Amino acid sequence: MFSPNTIITYTSAICQELKQRNGLDLGGHFLVKRLLKCVKKDRSCDLRLPISMGLLHKLNLATVHVCTSCYEATLFACIFNLAFHGLFRISELVATRQSSPSILLYSHISIIENNVATLNVKVVKSKTDQFSRSCNVVLHKQPDEHARICPIVSVTRYMSLRPATFATFFVHADGRVVTSSQCNHVLQLCLKYLNINDSARYSSHSFRIGGCTHLSKRGVSEEALKMAGRWRSDAYKKYIRQTTIIPLT
Repeated sequence: MFSPNTIITYTSAICQELKQRNGLDLGGHFLVKRLLKCVKKDRSCDLRLPISMGLLHKLNLATVHVCTSCYEATLFACIFNLAFHGLFRISELVATRQSSPSILLYSHISIIENNVATLNVKVVKSKTDQFSRSCNVVLHKQPDEHARICPIVSVTRYMSLRPATFATFFVHADGRVVTSSQCNHVLQLCLKYLNINDSARYSSHSFRIGGCTHLSKRGVSEEALKMAGRWRSDAYKKYIRQTTIIPLT
């Protein structure tokens, strides 16, 4: 059985696909509207909070204090920064369980040094890409004041420490794959260290929510937002939240 949020997302995606391919606008059909109305009544309110730019800066600093080594701190800071700026689902970056392989490999990451440095991340499969059509996420270098959380700087720093013998991109020093539960655990340790209120309302998905909210506040267009988060419907709108302003220092 699918969750209400999944039903809404899939229905919106199907309607969008039919509209683009055949010109059929089923989204306005009364039966579809009734279906979505009933589903929305059963949907629990998503209380997860977004990660802001200010909080992301502080999380990067906190990893040094909560992780067991410089390598681990660099590893998780890189995951946090990449998840935020690339609007990634954590399952697109790391393994869901220790026994399951990660879909992000070393070969999927490339940094191109032209006039403006860019980071290319190949997403081979995701929640909305069950047929593994894959796509490339292109990220640009952040201004100097945000160098600490720049995805290109973070990936470069991590790659300089990362063992070269493993195919999976995000690995511990001994080669074990990083899991989503580990990311959530380190995030909670960082929030506790920073004495952040409502820490239970943050999860690894808060980076995707925060990245979308940040782009929206910058005035990015709807189409650009959908493209950035790989959304095929208007589901991105539920990711735009109110954020608490947290200073960078």
